[in-house]
Amino acid sequence: MDIRTLLVAITVLELAIFVAMFFFWRTQKTYPGFGHWVVCNLLVVAGCLLLGLKDHIPVFISEVVGNTAFILGALLRLQGLRLFLGQSPGRPWEWLYVVATTAGLAWFSLADESWTMRTLVISLPIGLLAVQAAWLLLRQKGSPAVTLCRAMAVAVLAYFLALQARAFVLLPAGPAAHLFMEHPLQYAYFLLGIVVEVFWNISFAMMNSSRLASELGQAQDDLTRLATTDSLTGARNRRSLLELGALEMARARRYGHPLAALLMDLDHLKRINDSQGHQAGDKALKAVADTCRAGLRQSDILGRLGGDEFALILPEAGLEGAMRIAGRLRQRVAELAPAEVGIEQGLSLSVGVSVLGPMDQTLDDLLHRADQALYQAKQAGRDRVAQYSQAGA
Repeated sequence: MDIRTLLVAITVLELAIFVAMFFFWRTQKTYPGFGHWVVCNLLVVAGCLLLGLKDHIPVFISEVVGNTAFILGALLRLQGLRLFLGQSPGRPWEWLYVVATTAGLAWFSLADESWTMRTLVISLPIGLLAVQAAWLLLRQKGSPAVTLCRAMAVAVLAYFLALQARAFVLLPAGPAAHLFMEHPLQYAYFLLGIVVEVFWNISFAMMNSSRLASELGQAQDDLTRLATTDSLTGARNRRSLLELGALEMARARRYGHPLAALLMDLDHLKRINDSQGHQAGDKALKAVADTCRAGLRQSDILGRLGGDEFALILPEAGLEGAMRIAGRLRQRVAELAPAEVGIEQGLSLSVGVSVLGPMDQTLDDLLHRADQALYQAKQAGRDRVAQYSQAGA
């Protein structure tokens, strides 16, 4: 296989890559910078095609326009990578690469014809842009596709070394040198170029897909959180609380472990709403939820049943432990400064406590007894804790 055949193969391959990336861009969710890569691939196709037709078209179009397409493609690829990674796309001075390269190509094509000098003129700026891209990829330490970034950087650096070696080793060849000359470095450069182009484009598409998968996973987590969380207080909503509570009750029954339930009522919420507005009542509810959550174990399940009522499921907690937790939460709420909450008066909490017993068939049985204890705490003057056994049952 000669160099001309390799160039034809590269042109066809680049065209296939461009078509694949174009349809990916137009049919899939892509991120800023992906379009730059698509245009870059089109420019590489144009450059390869013009260089391959050098014996059939004017030198200016083949050598100057064709090689300028390569430097433009390299710059767009770097800018696209920056955009994809959330950075500013370009630096104005980088367009000097294109201007200087085009001027050099024109000089060594029309005034002082030299293929080796044209090769050197195009290799140096493309090499600098490639090194910048590799450095940018190597600095992506927090990216979910960090391994892929490093692999892409290594591939680009390998291409950079082959590009520079080809330019400088062939430089002494003089006037006899040309694009299709037979030389081991020519073959190595073109073959490596094929591998790097395929790998780099596939890797970039994989980075795009990796980011999309990460965003979809985050969106799924957000939807799950919205479906299970009370939007005002951040506690679990009624449905989620009852589902998890039922699971904890089944586990406690299976292994003979203790389980306790607390029903908590924010005292005088209606009074706060009537005198200070519902916004103040919302602040009070959120403050109670935050205060309770800060004093719980990771395994405890706090939920808002509705209105001013919260429920707390305490796995591995007997009556003594549940009463201690209830007393601590009541005290913490009572110690909240009105200014800290953003309301005009202090808060208090009434709590009813029950523990799992042999007669409990469902979670409702456990919560019902806690509700009876809560009723007794409110009847006794509020701002206190009552346990079911004291409720006259």
